[in-house]
Amino acid sequence: MTLWLLGNNVYQELYGTHLHPLSSYLTVWPLLFGMALAAGLLEVLIRYTTQRGFGRGGFRPLV
Repeated sequence: MTLWLLGNNVYQELYGTHLHPLSSYLTVWPLLFGMALAAGLLEVLIRYTTQRGFGRGGFRPLV
């Protein structure tokens, strides 16, 4: 059964009939990773700015 499903997916990918083509995953995942990385960098920037400017926040543990 597993080999049949794998073969069916390969067949659909080769003939362009797969519902979620591999190219869409290769496009979407780097964009999602970049958005998550940008959110983390924004948080670091805000924490650094509030620590330097107001003496609050900073990089101490949250809990």
